[in-house]
Amino acid sequence: MYHRQRPLPVPAFWPGGHDHFEPAAFDGDLTTRLLAIDLYTDGAPEGTPSMATLIRRPPDAPAFEPGWAADPRAFVHHWEGGAWRWTLALWGRPLSLAEFDRVVGSMPES
Repeated sequence: MYHRQRPLPVPAFWPGGHDHFEPAAFDGDLTTRLLAIDLYTDGAPEGTPSMATLIRRPPDAPAFEPGWAADPRAFVHHWEGGAWRWTLALWGRPLSLAEFDRVVGSMPES
């Protein structure tokens, strides 16, 4: 798969560090270059979000909203950067404004 041939676009900063990160693409589209990545699903340090999913899509692509989009326990952040629209879904707790700014600022320009 295409996403296995290139580094995944994940933030260089994450609250609690990267020790528990296990980024894995679970969906994507070669035509639009949409990419859906689980950043981690368990083992998060206490006080950090317990799960995190990152979605990258072009601005003109339809929203990618798997089942968690309707989960009332999910905290969802959206932003635009470069040629992409990004969605970050978290469980356990949302990012603070300072954390969110650092995460967004640490994203690669892919």
